[in-house]
Amino acid sequence: MVVGVIQPRLRASDRVARVLVATVIAALLALPWPATARAADLSLTARALLGGHVRAGAWTAVEVELVNEGPPITGELRLGGNQQGRSTYGVAVDLPTHSRKRETLYAQPSIFRREIRVDLISGDQAIASQTIPITPHESGEPVIAVVAERPQAIVPDLSAAATLAGTRKPAVLTLVPGDLPGRAEAWSAIDQLVWQDTESTQLSDDQKRALGSWVTGGGRLVILGGTTGSTTFGGFPDELLPFRPASTVNASRADLGSLLQELPDGPKTTPAVGGTLVRGAVLARSGDRVIAAEANHGHGAVTLIGFDPGEAWLAGSGAAQSLWRRIVPRAGSTRQELGPPDDSPIVNVLGNLPAADLPPIEQLFVLLIAYILLVGPINYFVLRRLDRREWAWLTMPVLVALFAVASYSLGILLKGTDVIVNEVGIVRAAPGSTNGTGQVYVGIFSPTRQTFDVRVEGNALLTNPLSQQQSGAFEQPLDVLFGEPARLRDYQVGFGALRSFRAEADVETPLIEADLRFVEGRLQGSITNHSQVALESPAVVFGADLTLLSSLGPGETRHIDLRVTADARFAMSLPERLFGSSFTAEPSAARSRQTRQAVMWSLTDYHGEFGAPVEVLGARQGLGATPTFLAWVPAPAVDVELVGQRAKKVGETLYVMPLSVEISGPVVLPTALMRMTVVEGGGAFPGEAGGFFQLNRGTMTVEYRPRGLTGTLRPRTLTLALGHEGPLGPVTTAEPPIDPLPPGKQPDQEDPLGDAPAGEDFEHLPDVQLFDRRTGRWVQFPPLAQADPVNISHPERYLDPGGGLLVRFVNPNLESYFSLSVSIAGMIE
Repeated sequence: MVVGVIQPRLRASDRVARVLVATVIAALLALPWPATARAADLSLTARALLGGHVRAGAWTAVEVELVNEGPPITGELRLGGNQQGRSTYGVAVDLPTHSRKRETLYAQPSIFRREIRVDLISGDQAIASQTIPITPHESGEPVIAVVAERPQAIVPDLSAAATLAGTRKPAVLTLVPGDLPGRAEAWSAIDQLVWQDTESTQLSDDQKRALGSWVTGGGRLVILGGTTGSTTFGGFPDELLPFRPASTVNASRADLGSLLQELPDGPKTTPAVGGTLVRGAVLARSGDRVIAAEANHGHGAVTLIGFDPGEAWLAGSGAAQSLWRRIVPRAGSTRQELGPPDDSPIVNVLGNLPAADLPPIEQLFVLLIAYILLVGPINYFVLRRLDRREWAWLTMPVLVALFAVASYSLGILLKGTDVIVNEVGIVRAAPGSTNGTGQVYVGIFSPTRQTFDVRVEGNALLTNPLSQQQSGAFEQPLDVLFGEPARLRDYQVGFGALRSFRAEADVETPLIEADLRFVEGRLQGSITNHSQVALESPAVVFGADLTLLSSLGPGETRHIDLRVTADARFAMSLPERLFGSSFTAEPSAARSRQTRQAVMWSLTDYHGEFGAPVEVLGARQGLGATPTFLAWVPAPAVDVELVGQRAKKVGETLYVMPLSVEISGPVVLPTALMRMTVVEGGGAFPGEAGGFFQLNRGTMTVEYRPRGLTGTLRPRTLTLALGHEGPLGPVTTAEPPIDPLPPGKQPDQEDPLGDAPAGEDFEHLPDVQLFDRRTGRWVQFPPLAQADPVNISHPERYLDPGGGLLVRFVNPNLESYFSLSVSIAGMIE
């Protein structure tokens, strides 16, 4: 039997549908669909620069290398991943087939994070990822970086010397030149950089610019001699070095004595690189060659030591640690942030907008009277005249509604519906330069709920304000795309609200030239504005003193004659001294003044009766010793664009410029011009703050070193005043100089306290010893009376060529709280 299969006949409509489906499938297959990247064809390698060490609230640089052997990829490198509630930082990438690219991204990780995730995003998919470890540090924790061929020879002494009893142990990390970022903002994790025996020519141009900006902002660079001779220094810019090493000399033990104090047994001579002093103060000489010097650069400093403290005969000795204690300040972070340590006053003042002003009180009064008359008497008399008083239940709501509409319309007419971009910027630059680094706070006000695409010029780094990141306040995440311009995507601003962010960018600055000299206790000279921008409220701050200048127009010059007293015990705060405390009624002037005061409050530190501008002057130890020029421009610092949206732009910009000052000829150097460094503390809690010292039973060694010297100091007088009142201005006395105690009454060199019982007189001042550089021994002087200045005989025995003075305080009591004022008079040659 044959079984047949009966095929059902398709309807015409079914046949047409099948043909159409087959045609669509064939067309889709024919399209040039991009190939999917395979893991074997793509590699992503990421590492955090500075060895992965980061600081809370500071930028971190992440270097990413991409290799693509597969199909082309267009996408975005992103830090932060897609985790909800976290800001993301990205950069656009285009990877053709057989391509290799290296990108650097920047982010601000939280102090609680221990890793950063890097994603390569194509479309909405992460096609490659890597998680890299990081080591966070708190803002006050000192971090020292070492770039050296043999770091093991110097790191032990450096670590021991940089650790102060009763304070946090600093982090010492070893790096290579490739670990240093190409932007100064990402250097904020380190306070000091020690460089030895590594070719500086390995630094790129971007790294050199970043290094210079970092030092200008308060970083400390220490360059050491080694086995490579003078060739190591070729890549460092001339403007950074105190002297350019030109040859190698054999320095005698006597030449090194001013730096090393008590030398261990070793060779009679040590090789050292030497040269001719260009700027700064001499720390050591060998013949006519300078072999060690230190120079200020902006708010920071560069120290160049021509010999190798890691040599076998010197490493591990007390002399080596003594050297490190003198050239590496301790007891906390010495770095100066590009921005303020607390930016909450600036964030708050961003809401001080022109559109937020109240209407004149006269307008409000007229509006209120009109409303009362219209709803009350006028409505009543009109209805009574019409004999329709029963209509009041209808006319009153209508009049109220009409008045509300009229008031709203009047408000729009007076204030408009503008979106407002308000900027408050702090720009740090150097005199003679037209470029600086700006920390700009941007507030966007919108009368309606809107989402913006924000673009910021200047190769800006964008993030939330620091106060939002550190205070635990709610932080709205940002979607940042770096580039030129940088972008904030989907930036949402609520109804009638202001939202702020922070931008760090390269900014054009006014060209300022200064010619300043320190002459017999006075800062004298001139400042010239060579730009086309008028500078408002200019001032020069030096130590605890300031001078206010009149507005500085284009091409104008102002002369300065400021007496430097160093006595800020009864001074007002810096914002009050700059802008006064009276009330200004004119709205625009009041807004400007309030904004400027808020910025200065953020930048300064106020300790009780002291009004010392600590942050502005770049000094973490007492009063500042770097002249600083402050000036304002009532305009935005960076160009902020809201794509597709017209916005009204307002702003205030503060320019902060550290000034060079020539200190030469006959001088009187007060405490305000000296850097105090705690070299060694044997007591339980030695400490120092604002020029005061606290010392339990024991000893503490402090170095006083003048800043800004150029040349060699020939001292004439050395005057000391010990007391409880804080550092005084220049101290003088007509009394004859005093000599040390006789040899028979000098205490033991190693244990000056001996078996003396512990006293409980907290008002007792410690004994004072000075280091005699000729004999290499400590000598004690008769007890100094409270605030009674005394001249020291033979000051040349205790002062090195750069004016450095080593003082050892010996306290036999359980606790003592005191200060020492130092004044040096002499000639700088």
